[in-house]
Amino acid sequence: EMTIHESQDANQESQKVKKTIFYIIGAVIVIAILLIASYLVAGAGREAEHADSAIELDGSGWMLETLTGQPLIPGTEITGEFSEGNFNGTAGCNNYFTSYETAGGSLKFGPAGSTMMFCELPEGVMDQEMAYLASLDQVESYQIEEEELTMFDDAGNPVLVFKSGH
Repeated sequence: EMTIHESQDANQESQKVKKTIFYIIGAVIVIAILLIASYLVAGAGREAEHADSAIELDGSGWMLETLTGQPLIPGTEITGEFSEGNFNGTAGCNNYFTSYETAGGSLKFGPAGSTMMFCELPEGVMDQEMAYLASLDQVESYQIEEEELTMFDDAGNPVLVFKSGH
């Protein structure tokens, strides 16, 4: 059997162990809170960076000047408007719609959909429209200078050049 003295020693040891465990748990909680806070701050920073690059595009409307270096067929118009992660407009005959994402100077479009009308005139308008919609897949980056928006492929070649539409 334990003496009263031994029982007190055991009790003190038990208290020390409990205190140590309590401090370890406290430290783990503090570290977890700091990690979560730093992750949230870094995440907010990335979101802000993302938002800044998208601000130039969001709400802006454009008229296509050149498609892979070529002017548009006379009498045709291709437009694009950026709005809250969506990019849509007219592709010469049909209306089209897609999503977009920017980060820094990069720009990526999602798969494009469009209405399904057929336009005979002006001649070549349907081929031009298909070429335009296909070119959206090639876009990797963009640059805005004054009233001009240029979209580049992964090699840095200009694919689409727009003038400000409003």
